[in-house]
Amino acid sequence: VLGIQLVVGQWNATLDSAYTALVPLPDAGINQVSLPASAFTNGQGVALSGWNSVKLLGLLPGKNIDAGQSDWSGNTPVFSNLHWSGGSYLESASLVAYYDFGDGDLANDSSTNAHALVLGGSLANVTTNADGVSAHFDGSTGSSYLQADLNANNTRYDEFTVSFWWKANILDQNTSDALISSIDNQSLNDWQIDDRGTAIRLSGDNDESLEVAQSSLASDTWYHTALVSDGSTVSFYITALGSSNVDLVGSVANVAFNLQDLRIGGNRVGNLTYDCDMAEIKVYNQTLSSNQLDELLYQGALELPANPNNAPVFTSDPILTVGAVEQSPYNGSLAGMAIDQDAGDILSYAKVSGPAWLSVASDGSLSGTPSSSDTGLNSFLV
Repeated sequence: VLGIQLVVGQWNATLDSAYTALVPLPDAGINQVSLPASAFTNGQGVALSGWNSVKLLGLLPGKNIDAGQSDWSGNTPVFSNLHWSGGSYLESASLVAYYDFGDGDLANDSSTNAHALVLGGSLANVTTNADGVSAHFDGSTGSSYLQADLNANNTRYDEFTVSFWWKANILDQNTSDALISSIDNQSLNDWQIDDRGTAIRLSGDNDESLEVAQSSLASDTWYHTALVSDGSTVSFYITALGSSNVDLVGSVANVAFNLQDLRIGGNRVGNLTYDCDMAEIKVYNQTLSSNQLDELLYQGALELPANPNNAPVFTSDPILTVGAVEQSPYNGSLAGMAIDQDAGDILSYAKVSGPAWLSVASDGSLSGTPSSSDTGLNSFLV
């Protein structure tokens, strides 16, 4: 069963005004789908309602619609005779290990390769969560990690992909506290993904480093993270749950990263653990494409609980803008002065209170003409 994003819109609408629902559907064949309107949401998480006609715009990611009919009845879109092709991007991927923690067994490898995890540190510090999907790695009392030898006989992968989901209540912990790492028996080309103090970092034995600022991430939020190595170039991705496509942090060429012993929840030395929840850990002995990584995003959205809706915030408070002159038209903008860390959310501005002469447009544009009675400091709540 593959998770497909079903995309619908009003007649003559474009994808910009589309609503989507993520549903488990077979990846080929003729199928009928009936979903309540509340299953479809737009980019701001608002449920679809009030439409009396609807059309099928697409199936994502990368599926081709050969035929399809849609009907709107009782506020429930019904799609019938759907036939799409393309299959799963991951069908040809070679899965080495899969740790889902959903069965309550911290050691079990759900792939066919039986790479069971063994404990490093205290078992009391690694526990399954009540969500039935993830495990918690407690970094507050030292090292707690799970490890598997993925390639025996002192051999190692140089082409591989490691994919996993994580979230943390506190992002800035201790330098080198690691989420995941790899070591081998000869300590060649080891690597780890850890806390840099102000960033989440991928680092290698030879000082290779790629990082994303913690200020651009949100606490208590699920992130998909992937490390992709083709033997000479390493790419690092961190993407929030709810995003449509993976976000590339960066790539480093002419480097060698190896994968032999995978350490989940610990650094290469085995003494520092990043305090977080982790889920859906998958290892492939090949370089996954961007389409394949996108599909892992969709799969994660099917399995993981939704992220909280974080309120947008201004970058400073109060904001002092360029002064206005009485009896003269004034123009300014608040664009770029607020941020929203939730993937896909669109910022919109509105004036709550303040002198009547100033208007605040939804895109943050400021306009108006102050009168002589408006002389002095004018304050507005936006």
